[in-house]
Amino acid sequence: MDYKEMLKNYRVKKAQHKDRIAELEGDIEDMENEILALRDSPIDWVEDLLKPLWAEIKKRAGDGFEFPPVENEKFLRTGLNNRVMMSYWYNHKPNGIVFIPGRSGSVRYETGEKKKDSYKEGTVGAINKMDMVTREIDTIEDLLTFMKEF
Repeated sequence: MDYKEMLKNYRVKKAQHKDRIAELEGDIEDMENEILALRDSPIDWVEDLLKPLWAEIKKRAGDGFEFPPVENEKFLRTGLNNRVMMSYWYNHKPNGIVFIPGRSGSVRYETGEKKKDSYKEGTVGAINKMDMVTREIDTIEDLLTFMKEF
């Protein structure tokens, strides 16, 4: 092989190397942009868990349950622990259930009972209803049973 052929092969190899680096840098930039987009759109417990859960509860509720029209459903968060109260009627009696996010990414609901020796009246904890007993949802059927009896 003569020098000119070696030089040609070298230049081709160098150009291929440079092209591959540019391709990988483009991939890295695409991945960085995807990471930024994911960080800007975090997973939300209300949108991604509570709303689908509430839709399933309504589907399975059965006789005796009534719910406000979908356009009137408000998944408003209140207090420091992001309480969300949802309204329903059971046997024509108005009622509501309060959901809060659990620490493990789950949904909990308030039982209506207050914790003993919890927060003193007027404290931030009491004002934000952090003194309520909560239970983690085990099954939708168990939750519906609670909603009937509450």
